[in-house]
Amino acid sequence: MAHPTAASYGLDEAQLQQIIQATQQSLTAMRQLTSRVSGNGQLIAQANRSESGQILSQKVANWTADFNKVVTDLDVLNNKVLALRGTGISTSNEATSTAGNNDF
Repeated sequence: MAHPTAASYGLDEAQLQQIIQATQQSLTAMRQLTSRVSGNGQLIAQANRSESGQILSQKVANWTADFNKVVTDLDVLNNKVLALRGTGISTSNEATSTAGNNDF
């Protein structure tokens, strides 16, 4: 079974590179945001030991779990795009090599 290529998804090399870069930038921004949320959540929970503080702590825990799921999914997506890009580069190199070795 043939591996899918970028072209089979209607994408070219530049578009794959944009997806990779955008995913990496999004992950960086999300990590910064979740760091702030976690830090503030801990401070608020320490200062507010009431029921509302417990609710807030649970919300931060939910945020962290959701964040970790999104990060994992984005990493998987990025790895798939990298593999797809690698398949395209490999196919292109093989075609160039084969074309250069024709003995007609």
